[in-house]
This record gives sequence, C-alpha cells and structure tokens, in this order.
Amino acid sequence: YTAQRMAKSLQLGSYDIFDPQTNIRLGTRYLKYIMTSPLIMEDDAVDPRHIPAAYNGGICNKAGTVGALCHSVKCPRQRAWECNLNVGYHQTREYVPLVLSYKKAFEDWQREMQDVQQSVS
Repeated sequence: YTAQRMAKSLQLGSYDIFDPQTNIRLGTRYLKYIMTSPLIMEDDAVDPRHIPAAYNGGICNKAGTVGALCHSVKCPRQRAWECNLNVGYHQTREYVPLVLSYKKAFEDWQREMQDVQQSVS
C-alpha cells in the first residue's frame, strides 16, 4: 500500500518495486513524506527515533489507531512503537536502534575522512 501511494504521488503509471532505481525512488519519497509529518515532533523538536520507526512501522492513520507514531493507549505518554505492551511493534523496536547505530557509524566515518583530507592537504 505504501509503495502504491508513493508511486501515485510520483505519477508513476506502472512500476516494479523490485527494480533498484524505482525502489530507492519510492523509499526516498516515503522518507520525505515522513520527515514533513508533524508526528515526528516531540516537544517542538524532531525526535530522530521517530523517523526510522515511522519508516518501519508506519506513521499513524487518520483515526489514530494504527501506526508506529500513534499515541499508545496501553502506555500513556508513549508512541505505539515504544510501548512494550504493543507486541505488533517488536520488530520496529529492534529496527530503530539498529538504524541509528548505522547513522552514527556513517557520521563517524565521515569525520574520519574529513580529518584524513585535512591532514593530506
């Protein structure tokens, strides 16, 4: 369903989700959609954990009942993906720290490469 929605927003008549170029195009469109959603905000700031959570578990439907960023009924003051009582988001709870660890590793690598470039020049 998400790929169909993103393909429609890109005005793609037909598409192959297994084509790497198309898959990346649809995925980046979805990330843009997520990053412009007010639901990624927490106390007037972007919570970086909410971006991969929404990518993996969905943002939140209009009824506010399905999606990783919906507010949890079972755990007050938490999003659905954060609440251990919501067994449907077990994978998302594992996915978020993994993605954030890759992000940190990439940022560390970038800093190291900048240091190398500065020391060479």
